Amino acid sequence: MAVDELAPVIVAVGMFSTIVAIALGSMLMRSRAQERLHRERMFLAEKGLPIPPELYAPRSADNGDLRKARAWLLVLGVMMIFIGAAAMISIGITDSEGIRASVRGFVPLAIGIGLLVAERVLVKRIVQPGTKA
Repeated sequence: MAVDELAPVIVAVGMFSTIVAIALGSMLMRSRAQERLHRERMFLAEKGLPIPPELYAPRSADNGDLRKARAWLLVLGVMMIFIGAAAMISIGITDSEGIRASVRGFVPLAIGIGLLVAERVLVKRIVQPGTKA
């Protein structure tokens, strides 16, 4: 088999491996944070000191977190739209099939549109809870 034939398989395996690594890493980091809180509570209990309620209740998301989420959704959405449009144009120009082959660039374009829609839903449902969507 030539490298050209294996390229899609290598990319797919690499993407799947990256997704699994990110998921496992985030679970590990969350577990360690919970373990740290538990150790701190145990230390305070052993010393007979009062345990503050912040160590029991998880932190709630404030508007700063929502602003970050909105910013990331906007940035990633616009970036994916540009990537999808660039892929569609470059594939359409260079491939002999033309527009039919450029449909491959529709996936990142659709992801970008989805991210922008998610940002708008976030604004409507969470940032402005008084309005009905």
